Amino acid sequence: LDDDEGAFADDEEDGIECFWKKSSGSDGDVILNDDAMIISDMADIEGSNGFVHAIDKVLLPPSVVNADKNLYQIASSDSDFSTAAEILAQFDLDEFFEGRG
Repeated sequence: LDDDEGAFADDEEDGIECFWKKSSGSDGDVILNDDAMIISDMADIEGSNGFVHAIDKVLLPPSVVNADKNLYQIASSDSDFSTAAEILAQFDLDEFFEGRG
């Protein structure tokens, strides 16, 4: 992560854009999107076009973080995700997805 802010991926053909923001905590930890931290004691995995870092939370865009509904509520209210919501509930994971990332 060399830049403090920028486009992580941009695919105009599919209309997909992903952005990230990097900052440093008081102890030097790297913080992404003001929330998730890179886990420094885990090895980074180098790929042909970048690195894979282990992070401590799921990265969510601000529109989801600040949404009125949590992820499980969104999934269970949309017929496209009904099977996923049923499986989460069946294995008692619905409460996990009702919490904050």
